[in-house]
Amino acid sequence: MTESGNGAGAGEYILQPDGSYLCEQRQPDGSVLYFQQLPDGAFGYFVPREAAAPAYFRRLPDGTFQEWVQAPDGSYVPPAVTTVPPIAPDTGAWGSTAASAGLGHGPRDAEVADVATPSAPRVPGAARKPALIAGVAAGVVVILGVGIFAGMHLLGGRSAERDTGLRVADMATEPAVGWTFDMALGIEPGYAGYVSYAVVGDDRVLVAPNFDFVTFEADTASLPYWNYDVTWTSTYEAEYDTGWDAGLAYEQAYDAWSNDTTWEVEYPDEEEFWPGESDVWSPDAATDGGMIDGYNDARSGFEYGENRLSKPVSPDFEPTVAMVDLVTGQERWSLSLADLWGGDAVDLEVVDAGDGRHAVVSMAVAGAEPYDEFVVVDVDKGTIVGSVKVDGGLARADVDSGEFYLVEEDPDGTSTTVARYDITNIAGDPSWEVDVDGYAYVGFEPDFLTVRGDEYVALDRVTGEPTAFSRQLDDNTTVIELSGVLVRIEYDDEDPAEIMAIDAEGKDAWDSPVKAESLSTTDGYLWVGDGNDGWFYESMNHIDLRTGEPVWEKDLDAEHSGVSGVQDGYAYISGDGEILKVSMSSGEIVDSFRATVEGVWLGKSMLFALDGDEFISVGFDDLSENWAMDLDEDQSVSPFGSHLMIVEGNELLSLES
Repeated sequence: MTESGNGAGAGEYILQPDGSYLCEQRQPDGSVLYFQQLPDGAFGYFVPREAAAPAYFRRLPDGTFQEWVQAPDGSYVPPAVTTVPPIAPDTGAWGSTAASAGLGHGPRDAEVADVATPSAPRVPGAARKPALIAGVAAGVVVILGVGIFAGMHLLGGRSAERDTGLRVADMATEPAVGWTFDMALGIEPGYAGYVSYAVVGDDRVLVAPNFDFVTFEADTASLPYWNYDVTWTSTYEAEYDTGWDAGLAYEQAYDAWSNDTTWEVEYPDEEEFWPGESDVWSPDAATDGGMIDGYNDARSGFEYGENRLSKPVSPDFEPTVAMVDLVTGQERWSLSLADLWGGDAVDLEVVDAGDGRHAVVSMAVAGAEPYDEFVVVDVDKGTIVGSVKVDGGLARADVDSGEFYLVEEDPDGTSTTVARYDITNIAGDPSWEVDVDGYAYVGFEPDFLTVRGDEYVALDRVTGEPTAFSRQLDDNTTVIELSGVLVRIEYDDEDPAEIMAIDAEGKDAWDSPVKAESLSTTDGYLWVGDGNDGWFYESMNHIDLRTGEPVWEKDLDAEHSGVSGVQDGYAYISGDGEILKVSMSSGEIVDSFRATVEGVWLGKSMLFALDGDEFISVGFDDLSENWAMDLDEDQSVSPFGSHLMIVEGNELLSLES
């Protein structure tokens, strides 16, 4: 399979376990670009950066490329955090809510909604190739009627109360940088890979820096010259000397023969000089590795040791996670995972378990016998609660609301087992497990979860049994839970999607379905509308979840990407170079603010936005600018709980007002 055009380059793609295709292409300057084609056909590429996560560029429908930004969970999202492009049907990845998170080798499992947002890949040059790990940003748009659901982020707890979503702290005056923290935990910049981090509660962040093993090895290790199978061992140097001496002896015998004028000196027999156990003409690197190099160096006129392998150097690294206080910037605790690690190249990922007590660390270990180690950590004490090792490198963990799910793919890829465990005893027996055909993805709703492989089912979280409405799910239909209401969404390749509330038995709860091309679910509300070629909103309807009837309908007269948030009876809609303040009761556009928005976060009395290289604060009352702060080219702003922070490479910088 190949991909070319639009300046992306071309090459042969290799199928990854997540269903994406990956191609590595070395550039003239020696760097390597990683091109990726997702299961839905979407195309993008990763560019390695020193001391920072790789930059990700996504191809847009018009053929141009757009750089996406990295969210706090390590995923990559569009610059306008409220926008996700539509995707083609049958991606094979499904799921739903904000609370879901995944660790391991498959996509991070917030599937139906999240597949359009590729996450931070495995670091280029690290042990394993980049893999698609789905992720989302709050309030993104769902494009319907063009295939599978893309980019939905659903909020809401187990009760029917509406979740107001993420709110950040107000900053009355232009902030200044306060403390800084090195999230790489001291790893030398040239070998610091991306940092996986997860916000815990509102005032802490758990960080797990990755080490670039391949770059380190390229800088410190020598490559075999004569035989690619030769590796350094504890006996290599002695073997080299033995081979060198034998090679010199052969050369002396050969010189004696070639200089002989009496015809009495016999031509030297190579086999009589070769000291190895294997045949001189097809030597075995496993038994005679060092002799191969020494013998050939001497035989070929090289200087002693010229092609001798050097002893491998171990990096000054051990897998570590650390908890950082977001108020003070101080490290609360640090935990080494060295006792669970055999020394091979490893990729680390962390996720908050969502119960206020635990986090889960994934250690994906490469080597001759790859494996995944999942570690549950006490977030207050910084101690290990439990761990489980899964051989084969074909597992991942999904964690939601304090529930731990282990997803193991069969080595031949024909089936997947999903099992729920007590998060305090993940090495014990599961409370339930199910097998599904094919490579499966897991998505979470407040009261049920979905598993999509070659079959698609909704399961009760407690029992693992199919729900009553599970039979309605298929390749074109999913069910989500929004502010306590079950909502079925059916899409069609040609026509707008149909949206219908259902009861627990799957029976229709509205008089008629809502038809829409675009959908947004920010803060537990439902907006639908018509899109411009299935891309942005041109009109918007606010739907009453109780009846399915519009609260209001509004022609936006422009292209807008969705609702950034709802505060004090007003919805804030971004796109087309502006932010709109819209009445929730009437749909009236009360005010607007001109800005090329690349990210919007709501506080209590103001909103914050990225406008190019400016970070701005806008008051809710009249949408007037409070202050603007210039950012450096390599700086970005991200929410960490209620704290807006600057991320600069692997440095975390606080903002103090």
